[in-house]
Amino acid sequence: MALVGSRELTASGRAFARRVGELAAREGYVLISGNARGADQCAQEACLAAGGAVLAVLPDSLAEHKPEGEGVLYLCRDGWSLPFAPYRALDRNRMIHALGEKTLAAQSRLTGGTWSGSEENLRRGWSPLFVNEEGGPGCAQLITLGANPVRLCELESLASLQPLMLPLQPVFRFEDEVES
Repeated sequence: MALVGSRELTASGRAFARRVGELAAREGYVLISGNARGADQCAQEACLAAGGAVLAVLPDSLAEHKPEGEGVLYLCRDGWSLPFAPYRALDRNRMIHALGEKTLAAQSRLTGGTWSGSEENLRRGWSPLFVNEEGGPGCAQLITLGANPVRLCELESLASLQPLMLPLQPVFRFEDEVES
């Protein structure tokens, strides 16, 4: 279960991230996140405190991160000793979205890594995206682009989250092509 979100959190964003971490542990999911301050670390701490496991995808050197103890596995697409670079952060965001069975966004602005990764996920369909309805202007815009809204007060289970189903319209009807 993937979790993304802003580094600077509102009370709603923090509560949402914490709830996702707790539910991931309770339901037996590995929480996938980016180990950044804010939503990532909030969800990771909640998950670990509840006895869960975390896969932390890093955009920089492993030496920049303090070991969090049992239950954490660090993942890096390229060298463990390479310094932070913007392209590595973008790769990290893509990996988080692609690795999750579902991705949840705790909070987002209209710019930044959470926004760009989530918007790209919606375009490419890596994983169903669920966003905190009270997660700021980025989450509101992501809902208009097709993300699934989630109310914190209704977030009881990650397994039960289902993408909104839109009725399919036929694009082609065979009889349209047959001459009478």
